[in-house]
Amino acid sequence: MAEQTLTPGQKRAIEALLSTKSVVEAAKAAGLGERTLYRYLSDPFFRLQLSAAEGELIDTATRRLLALQGAALDTFE
Repeated sequence: MAEQTLTPGQKRAIEALLSTKSVVEAAKAAGLGERTLYRYLSDPFFRLQLSAAEGELIDTATRRLLALQGAALDTFE
């Protein structure tokens, strides 16, 4: 079985989806047509990769918040 990889357009689409508010905005930011982006979103492998990227983004944000909690609590005191 061949290993699946993302195309350059799919990689741009994931980056755009993570940084914009809508599919329409993401398509424009990635230089893709809306239909192309919706087609990507219907692909299970693409969805899996998007979900993994979202998880990494959430993990990073959580780590940053945890690192700031001490200073935030000191400010409230």
